Order: sequence, then C-alpha cells, then structure tokens
Amino acid sequence: MVVIPPDFAAAQLPKYSIGSRCRLAPQTHSEWGTIIGQIYAPVFKDLGKSRQKADWWSWIYLVLLDADSPSRGWIIADWVDEEDLELLPAGQDLSASDESEAL
Repeated sequence: MVVIPPDFAAAQLPKYSIGSRCRLAPQTHSEWGTIIGQIYAPVFKDLGKSRQKADWWSWIYLVLLDADSPSRGWIIADWVDEEDLELLPAGQDLSASDESEAL
C-alpha cells in the first residue's frame, strides 16, 4: 500500500523542467535526450518475497532519447530518477562519436 507523505503538498519542486536537455548518468555508456514529462512518485525498496515498501518519494522524468543516442534503436523514451540525470551544457549535443569525451 502506498501512503502519501504528510508533507506532500510542500514537496520539493523538480530539479529539471520539461524541455531540458540532459544526459543519463552514471551509466557504462551515455544516453541523452530531452525531458518530455515528469511525475512525483514513490520509490520502492525491495523487502524480499515479493514485498515492497515505499521508502521515499522522488521526481522521475520521461526522457525522449535523441536519434543518435546509443539505445534509440530499441527504445524511444525512458523514465529516469532525478539523481540519475545531469543537464547538458547549453548548446552541447552529444553524438555516438563524441560520447566517450563526455564521460
């Protein structure tokens, strides 16, 4: 059962806004794209034997991967935790050829 936290109305604002260009990090390889959605949702902790507990709440973002992002061949968009994102510097776009330089 998910219980809304008592301070839900005063929840922290999202760190990133819709339209922000970002990179998924840390990853063994980089993915990048544009945020197209966001939700404030519970993050679950595995308690074993198919039991889970809502441990805390966090912003989660829907990222539309760029056409040249490595995983774009099999996935168009993905949900990513706020702690796993970082903004791309203004005007910087990554491509498969310069991805290793960004890491």
